[in-house]
Amino acid sequence: DQFGVGSYARGGDIAAVRLKLTSRLTDSPVVQVWVHWEVPNADGDIGQYGRTIAITTGQPATVWLYAPLPPDVGPTPVWAVRVYELQQDGQRRAELGAARITPLGATMVDPGVSLFGVIGDRRLELDRYSVQPAGPILITRPYGAHEGVRVASGIRPSTLPDRWYGLRQFEMLAWAGSASRPQDLGVDQAEAIREYVLRGGHLVIVLTDGNNE
Repeated sequence: DQFGVGSYARGGDIAAVRLKLTSRLTDSPVVQVWVHWEVPNADGDIGQYGRTIAITTGQPATVWLYAPLPPDVGPTPVWAVRVYELQQDGQRRAELGAARITPLGATMVDPGVSLFGVIGDRRLELDRYSVQPAGPILITRPYGAHEGVRVASGIRPSTLPDRWYGLRQFEMLAWAGSASRPQDLGVDQAEAIREYVLRGGHLVIVLTDGNNE
């Protein structure tokens, strides 16, 4: 349903993916399942990063999963997602479904690139941080900058992850624009932003709309 936050993910960092599950089971209207995302780690082993969710037959359910990406992840990787039924004691039973996912529509950036996230419909002139100087010599970052910068703008509150580590890829989050309403935040999303700040993340809140874009 959604890969990354603001359609960006960074190699070597934790990436967020939102999955949409639909049950066609007829013998049980509600079932507890374990869904996980399989991502290779640095040792070549397959890590399984998942969580438990209850799904109801015929009613789509969404769930966020989070996994560390390898630093050398390519632009079009393919990963497996698997769903298992859970017993009452929490043990996995038979596999109910599986799919392969790719970050289609999302941009994969290198570990050395900084990410700024803008929640709302304004740009705040942050693109100046990512402007490349003109000239015959190829420079991969603006003059005076220590690293390249990408700006993920137009993020809607409803598309924010429900855990703080889904925001960890951002060096800074800015909240700006009339399209961003705090009341559109879910409880888990608001707590995720709070925890992100408590753990050292930078949150910039623009109090006035203004005319400067």
